[in-house]
Amino acid sequence: MSDASRFLPLTHLLYAVLLSLVEQPDHPYRLVQRIRERSDGRVDPGTGSFYSVLARAERQGLIREGRSQQNARRRIYEISALGRRVLEAEADRMARQLRDTRAAMQRPAGRKAT
Repeated sequence: MSDASRFLPLTHLLYAVLLSLVEQPDHPYRLVQRIRERSDGRVDPGTGSFYSVLARAERQGLIREGRSQQNARRRIYEISALGRRVLEAEADRMARQLRDTRAAMQRPAGRKAT
């Protein structure tokens, strides 16, 4: 088991956070906005759950806190190297799952894969 695979499967919110951070480091408010935009509002992180996910991801080494260059008081988060590996592993896992689902749906009902 790779170090990244032990985090899988990711929750939808952690996946959304890592995906947003792989694009660019950002402050929490903007992360929430990007997550809402990307999901067309289907993922709408509540404040409590969002900050819990950030804190847990930071403890696990998936993200790290930094400071904005424009405003030293503003917290920003960025994805870590481990976070990138975890996001890649999750993308691979989901791609396999999607491939298996599509293959299963193409078989006639009642037939199993050989």
